[in-house]
Amino acid sequence: MKIYLNGELKEKESIKELLEPGFLFGWGIFEVLRIYDKKPFLLDEHIQRLNRSLHKIQIGKVNLDWTKIVENLLKENNLKDAYLRITVYKKRKACGVIIYVDEFRYYPESIYKQGFILLLSIVEREKLKKGELRCLYQ
Repeated sequence: MKIYLNGELKEKESIKELLEPGFLFGWGIFEVLRIYDKKPFLLDEHIQRLNRSLHKIQIGKVNLDWTKIVENLLKENNLKDAYLRITVYKKRKACGVIIYVDEFRYYPESIYKQGFILLLSIVEREKLKKGELRCLYQ
């Protein structure tokens, strides 16, 4: 069976990961954290929150050697200051894990000299209780 993907027809089998429930229905959790001088900031705390959130949406806890994986990614990509995104998503029989890392880019010097334009709104976001999940598109 053929699937349309970004202007090309692909065999369904070649993109089967994109047909998992996590991708099709947004069934997953992500965490984003900073890397400072090759050290992940609060990695353990992010993983704990990730696992709590996974439990709440009925995806099992993910037991990986997160530190080793992150160290390998940083080394392979030759990164010192970076940001890292961990995405865990539902698959039919398990869960999938994608860990993306990229160089952290500071704003251009001109922005620091010139400043930003700031807009304030009188609309307040709903306050969440500790540990409560919220959909970004409610």
